[in-house]
Amino acid sequence: MPGAPSLVSSRVRAMLASASARWVIVAVAVLACLPAVFSGLAADDFLQAAILADPASSPSDIFDAERVDITHPWWTDPTWHARFLRPVTVWSHRVDAVLWPQVPALMHVVSIAWYAALVLVTAAVLRELGGPRWAAGLALWMFALDDAHAPTVAWVAARGTVLAGVFGTAAMLLYIRARRRGVTSLGAISCFALALASSEVALAELGYLVAYALFVDSGPRRRLWALAPFFAVAVAWLLLRATIGCGTGGTGLYVEPWSDPLGFLAVVGPRVALLLSSVLGVPLLLDPLAFFPGGQQLAGVVAVIALLGLALVLAPLRNDAVARFFATALLLSAVPLATTVPQDRHTLLLGLAGFGLVSRVVVALAEGWLRSSALRVVAWAWLLLHAVLGPLLVPLRAWTPAVMRDFTELTAAALPAEVAPPVVLLAAPSDLHIMYTRALAKVRGRPHPERFHTLYTGPLPVDVVRSGPTSLELHTRGWFACPMSQVFRDAPMAVGTVVQTPDFVAEVVAGDEAGHPTTVRFTFPCVLERCRITWLGWAVDRAVPMQPPTTDGPQQLR
Repeated sequence: MPGAPSLVSSRVRAMLASASARWVIVAVAVLACLPAVFSGLAADDFLQAAILADPASSPSDIFDAERVDITHPWWTDPTWHARFLRPVTVWSHRVDAVLWPQVPALMHVVSIAWYAALVLVTAAVLRELGGPRWAAGLALWMFALDDAHAPTVAWVAARGTVLAGVFGTAAMLLYIRARRRGVTSLGAISCFALALASSEVALAELGYLVAYALFVDSGPRRRLWALAPFFAVAVAWLLLRATIGCGTGGTGLYVEPWSDPLGFLAVVGPRVALLLSSVLGVPLLLDPLAFFPGGQQLAGVVAVIALLGLALVLAPLRNDAVARFFATALLLSAVPLATTVPQDRHTLLLGLAGFGLVSRVVVALAEGWLRSSALRVVAWAWLLLHAVLGPLLVPLRAWTPAVMRDFTELTAAALPAEVAPPVVLLAAPSDLHIMYTRALAKVRGRPHPERFHTLYTGPLPVDVVRSGPTSLELHTRGWFACPMSQVFRDAPMAVGTVVQTPDFVAEVVAGDEAGHPTTVRFTFPCVLERCRITWLGWAVDRAVPMQPPTTDGPQQLR
């Protein structure tokens, strides 16, 4: 069987184990993320910039959907709301708004600096957990240059996740050191509180603490009891969050276990499997899957099967306490993240556990602890994917905000400069294409139509049929067909449902078994050719001017 050099050569080991390795890795990660500096603002960035520039608004409003200027489609659930408790992140964005409000490049620099801090504190945790120094260096390389992290670092509005990672990982570091001394660390508890105040994703850190108590903690007895202060902080945060009205509802993007436990149980398994597969497998799959009908459900089933197979392959490591810690932390930490639709950017807090497990497998094989052909194949695949391919993709994925911005820019560019007449966009690929146009216009100082309506969003083809002098019907296989078309609603709309808007009446004429509309009739107050309406359709990647169809036959939009 091939020896240790076949996995990690002695020269690479020496480099990874050197005293300067963590600083070199931080520098490489920063350089790889630099394209983000030139990517500008995108998506939620526009909502936040509009709020922060408004002296009549409170900075905390940037995480309150009722306060930001979002374009709501006609099917928006009446219970729709989204409000998050993130005061530390609000403070961070407020500093940006005060110091460099018109310089997105510096906002990106701040986010990259916070990521550098996260890499450094992750390096400290990996070394505290023991094992060969080169293995800690290998895990840090894969973590710092994981391409799935790049969109989070590169998107200014996602900085809260990076902040939660910094403070949450610092809490873990201080907790490990305190347990070894047999004392309670107020610093660890305070860092965990700051992590929760940065983003709710910090709940994932509890998975690390529990896994550490179960498999690694060598401190005094009552190891689980030592976690009580952290769970008390989490409960207090949840109670405060509920008391001030934070939470989500009426959207397919979030399912909160404390408000909808049955709904959460229905999705947690496949979502956790997708998150774990993204960390250990191919992260590029998660984001595109959110735009395809049934994609995440099918991939979730495949991920469950693949992870069960992987568990069998990893079984020889069951006697390795640190490997058990990493595997358990990875699983437990993914559960709180399953409250929302899995995306690559949600895996940031899973990387320490995921790549720690990968490095532990490599150590076991390279140093001869285990001899397993199946495990060796898995280790080679992981090294090629995460130590070689992932780092090469980071600069490309750091450009993600620019791609997101194009979604909004291309739609906004098609809107007329006139403010008064209504604009009707017949179809768009997802809710992301329409929801930010008002905020973008405000930030850029452009006019925006007072009444902008979209009749359908989703990836499925749509047939537009003239059903009368004043009415249109849209036929498709279903509204809300994929996660990125469920931002404003996932609840069924029964046949016969009527929605009144200032410019038309929408009536659900037919639906599928899930209760989602398949045919909707839109009736306007005048003959369509005589209505003072700007009509837009969709062509490939942008909105384009068009006229409503005649009675000659349907027009298909894709």
